[in-house]
Amino acid sequence: MRLQRLNMDTTWLVWLGDTCLLIDPWLQGVEVDYAGWFNTQWHKTPPLSSDEIAEFDAVLITQKYPDHCHVMTLKHLQPSLVLAPVSLRGLLNKHLPEASIKYFDENVDQHQVGAVSLRRLPSRCRIGAVYDAYLLRDDQDSLLIANHGLSLDDGHAVTLEDVKLDVLLSPFNTYQLPWFFGGMVSPGLGSVKSLIADTLPRYVVATHDEQKYAHGIIPALARVEVFDPQSASQYPWLCDRYLSIPDYRPVSL
Repeated sequence: MRLQRLNMDTTWLVWLGDTCLLIDPWLQGVEVDYAGWFNTQWHKTPPLSSDEIAEFDAVLITQKYPDHCHVMTLKHLQPSLVLAPVSLRGLLNKHLPEASIKYFDENVDQHQVGAVSLRRLPSRCRIGAVYDAYLLRDDQDSLLIANHGLSLDDGHAVTLEDVKLDVLLSPFNTYQLPWFFGGMVSPGLGSVKSLIADTLPRYVVATHDEQKYAHGIIPALARVEVFDPQSASQYPWLCDRYLSIPDYRPVSL
């Protein structure tokens, strides 16, 4: 397996065997939720240019929100194959009319790209924001992407029971909004500890922790606790698994 950050937030290239997947591409422009005055954010650390990234076989969009499904980047990339939540059907059909798009919905939780299976672990939340996780695996390697953490239930446990997990991607920062704006967006270190106990990954990598430039109502109301990577050695349950990827160089595992 090989991982490469493309921005300091949630955009990655993931190689499993001969298959390369581009995760949540946001490589240009700003993120706007609803309107600029409500929430506008942009990268502090410039991402790699779309022209600098390796060829990929498919794009995986993990969430319906614009920092994961960034229309400007997608229109520039014009991917031929996209896998995404069904809630994005209208948006993606409009902006990527030439793409083959496979959706995850209540009846379809799994798709295949080459030798890699992509399995959605759906959030059970029915009120407020919904954040799903995804298990990527081939016959050798496995990766769990939980961009907003994940509380495992019995259904998730069944999916993961035979998986020897190589990498867990999860945020370490805490990011909380008032309940009427979605409540807990990123549950922080406690969630990481629980996921490690439940999945026993070989490595844990921080994702979705970029402290972006921002203005609007949402960043003004957000309560943020930032994890210091230098403190990883203080946690016995973390220190032997924590893998720091602080830049854009590919890392082979």
